[in-house]
Amino acid sequence: RLALIVADDPDEPAKLPDGEDGPAKPIVTTRLQFKDDDSGYLDDKRSHLRLFELATKKDVLLTPGQHDEWSPAFSPDGKTIAFATKRGADPDRHLNSDIWLVEARAGGKERQLTTFEGADLDPYWESQLAWSPDGTQIAYLQGGDDKWADYAPWQLAVVDVASGKSRVPANLDRCMSRPKWSADGKGVLVLLEESRVTYLSRIEVSTGKLEQLTHGNRFDYNFDTRAGTTVVLTGEGDTPNEIYALDGANLRALTKQNEALRAEVDFRPLADFSVTTADGTRVDGLLMTPFGY
Repeated sequence: RLALIVADDPDEPAKLPDGEDGPAKPIVTTRLQFKDDDSGYLDDKRSHLRLFELATKKDVLLTPGQHDEWSPAFSPDGKTIAFATKRGADPDRHLNSDIWLVEARAGGKERQLTTFEGADLDPYWESQLAWSPDGTQIAYLQGGDDKWADYAPWQLAVVDVASGKSRVPANLDRCMSRPKWSADGKGVLVLLEESRVTYLSRIEVSTGKLEQLTHGNRFDYNFDTRAGTTVVLTGEGDTPNEIYALDGANLRALTKQNEALRAEVDFRPLADFSVTTADGTRVDGLLMTPFGY
């Protein structure tokens, strides 16, 4: 079975008699959010969670209504699907998304899991929620209150599936992303932003202890970890990213795509620097010189 996010069926385009030209069908919307950067103009159609059966090629709508869902994930036993959504009378008018659960069957009951009055797993953060190996907890990202909008950092949060109680294991003034559980279920791996760098790090769920797993002047962009093996998509900023295996504290290159490009591409060095403003504030930056400099 597959858990899919599927947009409602589009309207049939307006048809004119054969051989006649005319204006395009006008766009009519009554939504507050009438447009976004990815999809363009929006109408009343929504993106919903569907369950697709591979054997029968049939799918079932699990989450009808005037709201959108994203980031579905099966529980380890396959009986429940967790997902993120914005609900309420008019979801366009707030940023309060939450994690919900639904039984993975036709007519399955829904249950709201998180109640934080802010963004839980905003789709802009490009991160999935993650079930713990034993299925008792879910790791996800929690934003700030609506009043802080994009100024609040995205924090790793963990919610207990049975009680709905959530907590932030390590309350840091830095953004995190792409949470994934360690094989032992005791820690969650995340990408942690620092000044000019992003590192793969591990957070102990019970204590909030932070362990940095990668080092140096690099920007870790994505990773995966399974059965004790961790791979990282990362780079140092002056070349496209490569895939590395994490061996203890060292990164071992698995791909070497950039070697073939060096004969024809002028990879410019990337330098970090800091300046002090008139009021004494330190501002950090990165400098890359242009071609042939």
